[in-house]
Amino acid sequence: MHDEGMLELRKRNTYLFAVATAFIGFAFATVEHIISNYYDSYGITAVQRGWLEFPRELPGMLLVFISGLLYFLGSAKMGVIAMLLGVAGLLGLGFLTPSYYVMILWLFLYNTGTHLWMPVKAEIGMSLAVEGKTGRQLGRFDMIYTFAGLVGGSLIYLGFKQFSMGYTGTFLICALSLIVAVFILSKIKTIHKPEKEKIKLVFKKQYLLYYLMCMFNGARKQISITFVPWLLIRIFHKTADNMLLIGMASSALGIVVYPLIGRAIDRFGEKKVLAVEALLLAVACIAYIAVNSTSSLVSTMVIAGCILDRMLTYAGNARSTYIKKIAETQDDVLPTISTGISLDHLVSMTIPALGGYIWEAYGYRYVFVGALLIAIINFILANKMKSIPIEKQESLSL
Repeated sequence: MHDEGMLELRKRNTYLFAVATAFIGFAFATVEHIISNYYDSYGITAVQRGWLEFPRELPGMLLVFISGLLYFLGSAKMGVIAMLLGVAGLLGLGFLTPSYYVMILWLFLYNTGTHLWMPVKAEIGMSLAVEGKTGRQLGRFDMIYTFAGLVGGSLIYLGFKQFSMGYTGTFLICALSLIVAVFILSKIKTIHKPEKEKIKLVFKKQYLLYYLMCMFNGARKQISITFVPWLLIRIFHKTADNMLLIGMASSALGIVVYPLIGRAIDRFGEKKVLAVEALLLAVACIAYIAVNSTSSLVSTMVIAGCILDRMLTYAGNARSTYIKKIAETQDDVLPTISTGISLDHLVSMTIPALGGYIWEAYGYRYVFVGALLIAIINFILANKMKSIPIEKQESLSL
């Protein structure tokens, strides 16, 4: 294909991917805002909440095998499959959960879709970036995703407050949004087919630091996903509409912050961005540890920490751009990201169960003491990264 044709195809794919990202953000971000309250509706304990992360994160650990089986399809078609799994899981959660254990099965299916989307969105997003602006491009897509999540959260909030919509209606609306995303992703044309039809586990010495960062990110991430919302729900008694408002506030800030994170990755490098992320996480953990009452001031402090946690999640794009820069070949990128996500989730499945027992036995503060130690380790790992000049590699292909 001539350069002019390639440019037009890239522009078309960028537009389609941006629109698809909006519909995916509407669904995934909205579900994320309320899912902890949905779990709480089953009356589970902190230990059960911790163990629930095992089936929820299991698809992430299996991701390298799932993506390996589907690799021959190319990223866009893998994205279609991810969305279809998400649709099936949401419909099951909304309409076919007569018991807690059946709910877990649908949750597993839904999260298989969300986890398969992780490496796919990273590869597609980087493939559409121009030289030297990969972080900025990923930041733009994150902004679109977040804005759509803000719209979704606002609509669902009105549904909860004005129409008593509940979880079933929320999951149905989000499933319909993913169906639209399926249609749009199916229109993205592949520029380049993978040289290999299958991918295998990729463990190479030069990627060891990346793997370690992914594993400790898995531990760090679970504090944000599992125990910070649980702190707000169980200690500060925040309801689903309260959590929606917090999620909407995060999304509103994210519209501004996420592109800035992308620009910071391009300008200052992955090393500095991930080091700052670790330091800010440490500050948030100290705030959680210092909680000594349920006053409005303390509640506001914890909510601010929760929002900061969510902002920092998107600094994880720096790990993807880092592996893009140091990868031996283009065909190493997706399998290495998938392997990293699998290692991330291997840790993610076990840390919450341990945290749940610590919560029940010693109190929530000790969970966040552990999180503080993880933040310190993340800071040490970030500072071991090589400082890499602005990338001069060719963009990845879809």
